[in-house]
Amino acid sequence: MKYLFVLIFSQLIYGQDELESMREGDSKEKLYSDLFATYSKDNYPDNVTITFGLVLRGVQFDTSHHIMITNVWLRMIWTDDRFVWDNPNPKSLRVPSDLVWTPDISLYNGVSVAMDCCPRSRNNVIIFPNGEVDWLLSCRLESFCHLTLDTNGPYEEQECALHFGSLTYNSETMGLELYDNITTIDTYHFHSQKYKVVKNAAVCEERFHNWSEDKYASVKVTLGFKRIEKVCEKD
Repeated sequence: MKYLFVLIFSQLIYGQDELESMREGDSKEKLYSDLFATYSKDNYPDNVTITFGLVLRGVQFDTSHHIMITNVWLRMIWTDDRFVWDNPNPKSLRVPSDLVWTPDISLYNGVSVAMDCCPRSRNNVIIFPNGEVDWLLSCRLESFCHLTLDTNGPYEEQECALHFGSLTYNSETMGLELYDNITTIDTYHFHSQKYKVVKNAAVCEERFHNWSEDKYASVKVTLGFKRIEKVCEKD
């Protein structure tokens, strides 16, 4: 009876929408406390496979240093069984990425192995009730490439690769697969007044590092670009 009185009184004061919002907030607080009570981000999930996706947004070439500069969105999805809940609310949980375990995916042929991405402290992962973790990063990548393209010369093609993988997790510890098993990357958001994409291929590989006898899963993305021909206006 007392609970019913409190519920009716609360509805009169706050309204149904506000009450639902308050309940959802309470559910998130409790869920967060439950999930992270014994969780340690220093321990990696068992038998984890990273689903890897890449969205190309822009490209530049530093011909004097043989460097390709790309602006990308990098998406990684994996399942962590420590993040599983049965309650239908909330339907997802957004958590700063520096509070959870994340894969140490690096750019093998990068100028710097550590990728230049948005700060982890201002970047969230989205966690779903089945333990799926979705991580989207905005990155500026600098990769070595033998450049034959003259940025002011003929309209020839230039081919470069981006090679991603872990430095510490071998294939038995962490797998890699392409998003939706698509063997190309997303170029829908690619914008350039100088270049167009003429080759786009992605493949999963296994490779050895010099310091280890273990195999490491990797993703190799091969991109080809061609300068856009300029049409001269007639007088």
